[in-house]
Amino acid sequence: MAIKIAMPRLGWTAEAGILKEWRLADGSRVEVGDVLFAVEGDKAVEEIEALDPGILHIPRDAPVPGQSVPIGTLLAYILQEDETLSTTASVPDETASTAPQATKADHSEHSATPAQAPPDSPTRAAISPRARRLALNRGIDWQGLKGSGRTGRIVERDIVALARSQKSSSLSPVARRLALESGIEIEILQKAFPGKRVSAEMVSAFLSERQKDEEARRVVPFTPMRQAIAHRLSSGLSGSAPVTLNTEMDATELVRLRAQLKADEQDTVPSYNVLFLKVLAHALKEHAHMNAWTEENALVLVSSINIGIAVQTERGLLVPVVHNVDRKHLRDLQQEAAHLIDGAVSGSLPQSQLRDGTFTITNLGHWEVDAFTPILNFPQVAILGIGRIRPKPVVRDAEKKEIVVCQSLVLSLTFDHRAVDGAPAASFLQRVKKLAEQPYLWLTS
Repeated sequence: MAIKIAMPRLGWTAEAGILKEWRLADGSRVEVGDVLFAVEGDKAVEEIEALDPGILHIPRDAPVPGQSVPIGTLLAYILQEDETLSTTASVPDETASTAPQATKADHSEHSATPAQAPPDSPTRAAISPRARRLALNRGIDWQGLKGSGRTGRIVERDIVALARSQKSSSLSPVARRLALESGIEIEILQKAFPGKRVSAEMVSAFLSERQKDEEARRVVPFTPMRQAIAHRLSSGLSGSAPVTLNTEMDATELVRLRAQLKADEQDTVPSYNVLFLKVLAHALKEHAHMNAWTEENALVLVSSINIGIAVQTERGLLVPVVHNVDRKHLRDLQQEAAHLIDGAVSGSLPQSQLRDGTFTITNLGHWEVDAFTPILNFPQVAILGIGRIRPKPVVRDAEKKEIVVCQSLVLSLTFDHRAVDGAPAASFLQRVKKLAEQPYLWLTS
């Protein structure tokens, strides 16, 4: 009897596949396992093997390679010796008569299958791809199962029937009662002990191991503050299009400036964070689009420059805000920043000093981090990450082959690409770098 070869279903939601090419020509001798043709699905190209021996016959009106073919469409026949198409005209469609609502899907299950790994033995039962997936998902051993498909192939309905029978017989009555009392699903026990009749002792051992696993894990619930941090950071990621730019700068002059201020034995020596507050105040004045908030379909430009400083505390990350940075002297900025950081660590900061930030800096240099990806402090447009300062050999003059040791520092700028394009953001980062490398440009203001 002639066997129909139909377009198989390569995915649960697939409605068609592209016939890439025939691997065997019309009239070729076919053996079980031979690759008949290749099909391109949504994600990959799969080779389709023959499940039956015979002679391949491709009708003249069959789909041609490169064509998108609906699932279940007839592609070819496998004929027996001396069989012609005239003898197939009255051949009943077994699939249609036994499963009228699944005709298209079952054509592939009874005729061809995506290539599988070589069988363990010549007598190993054939199984359709859908039936194999179902068996793996449910932990069912299908070896030795007699299939109801053509030529004894195991199809999906066989696995479903086997699962129903195993569910009722794979546990002893005592084991079933113990599982129900412990709230363990029977399918979980079947996967834990595949192919075995589960006893009460096996269920008890399973419960003991599960308890050990639970005791080995330490669950630390989020505090209300951690929940707020998680919500804010998640909002920043889901409600924006963050992009991070990195640049390496020469911080030699910045290090020298701070060393000179420290050597002057003043009461207040600015930290590197405070020095960057001054740098950013100048850069943000020149790039107003970076000193802003994002709203739905709008960019809100803010006239005041209020820069937040990310501070790690025992309760979580806080971002106290230094307001009107551009109007304050370096010494005043240091005193205010130190007060805000102390208040954040001690938990004494009022809510008013955590609001209205227009830009944020975060510094991980203390933890020997060179570069990282800061997360936007939503709804702000940008945040600047500051890495550690470390000595590094740098080529000063390539022609003279002059190499010097400079203080290297990586700056990481994350910005919301919905509001700011890459070029303007890069221009801002370039300006920050120049101002930090040449402090005299802003030191007198």
